[in-house]
Amino acid sequence: MVLRKEIIVTSLDGGFVAVAAEEASEYFHGMIKLNETGAFITECFKTPSSFEEVAKLVCEKYNVEYEKAYNDVKKIADAYIGAGLLLE
Repeated sequence: MVLRKEIIVTSLDGGFVAVAAEEASEYFHGMIKLNETGAFITECFKTPSSFEEVAKLVCEKYNVEYEKAYNDVKKIADAYIGAGLLLE
């Protein structure tokens, strides 16, 4: 899976948001509010990665159990897939 290159993650009011620019704005017209973990997961998908690979990175960075990390990754990835922003 890889996030469309036109997705930008930036900090806003103490949190993070993902917004679509250029061609991706044809698929998605808004912003996705993210916490720090969500922003990290989003950044991980900027290079081709599987859910499992990103979940392992989340485990390493945040010292959480794999199942929790995988569920968080899947939740965010499913939202991006539904919006046409995460490609196989």
